[in-house]
Amino acid sequence: MKWIIHVDMDAFFASCEQAINPKLKGKPIGVMADPYGRGKKRSVVAAASYEAKRCGVKAGMPPKQALELCPNLILVPAHPSYYGYVHRGTLKYLKTISQEIEDYSIDEFFIAYYGKSPDRVGKDIEAFVKKEYGITCSVGIAPGKLLAKMATEEGKPDGLVWWKPEDIPGVYRYLPVSAIPGIGSNREKLLNQNGIYTLEDLAYTPTSVVKNLLGILGEYYQKIACGVDETPLVLEEPPLKSITRSVTLDYSTHNPLVVEAVGRLLCASLSKGLEEIDAKAKEIFIFLRYDDMSGEANGVKLELYTNNEETIFRAFRELNASMVPYPQGVRSVGVGMTDIRQHYTPSLFYRERPNPLKPVLEHIRQRYGYDSIIPAHLLFAKHYTPIIAE
Repeated sequence: MKWIIHVDMDAFFASCEQAINPKLKGKPIGVMADPYGRGKKRSVVAAASYEAKRCGVKAGMPPKQALELCPNLILVPAHPSYYGYVHRGTLKYLKTISQEIEDYSIDEFFIAYYGKSPDRVGKDIEAFVKKEYGITCSVGIAPGKLLAKMATEEGKPDGLVWWKPEDIPGVYRYLPVSAIPGIGSNREKLLNQNGIYTLEDLAYTPTSVVKNLLGILGEYYQKIACGVDETPLVLEEPPLKSITRSVTLDYSTHNPLVVEAVGRLLCASLSKGLEEIDAKAKEIFIFLRYDDMSGEANGVKLELYTNNEETIFRAFRELNASMVPYPQGVRSVGVGMTDIRQHYTPSLFYRERPNPLKPVLEHIRQRYGYDSIIPAHLLFAKHYTPIIAE
């Protein structure tokens, strides 16, 4: 029989920070790009630990509000490079179990498993994540993708829930309609007003009534409520048309060296993003947003397809220089590339010279965070934006 196993890292960003710094374990923490107050007006809590969530702290909350709810909240800087390291390592392990994997997000995976005892496989995944990275994950197992995700929610945090086909009717007697991903508070309220509270209620409501309440998705949701889940795994990403990186500065600047320094950071992240999908691009553009929220963009077509950080940064620097002097203070900086080719075969007559230190630098950054070792050029940007690769 085919089973779908859903793996969801528990409070992923916050758990990673607690693993990096064991002194934070068991304490309420909020992960932020800028926890030190340089950008109070523009920074929010990106993620919260379970200890902080119990106090009402949520992602997207301003730090002032979060601290009012949880006075002993510890604000910590994010380390995106480490989150990516854990994600890639977990994905590599999952590929030893199945080749049918949906890399759903940085902290979620769906895998198709054919065989007996999928719960044993789920326990092996939990053990790997805990031993390798010192964090926990929750696992849901069911005959379908959405059902597996719903099962995961039932076991959170650090749990494993296996729904066999014969178990689903019993579970659905008490699960609220909001258990189906996609049915938010507004849809739940509408269903409740019409006497539909549980998934069992939804299953036995006439289809015409459900479609009238929920529109075109009504029939889909009702199928899920009947335990029929035909949601396919997305095994291949659609062709990438563009890739961008941007950041809002803590303080606006008129200094082109600051913009250039921030650009260096963004180009490094852009280069890494292209490398991770084995792609190269030929057209680069930069865009600046000013204090009055107006924007300006400039671009150029490169001679060859590339994902080389230095090549991308040289083009950024030239484009930025052509936009000086700025008409107003620059409040955000972005860089992007289009005309992307994956698995690109380079010219036989030209090779970009690789940086011999790159493997060492990458190893250090993956283990200790991007800001553990940076080009001196980025010191220009230090007071304007956190030195963190997004």
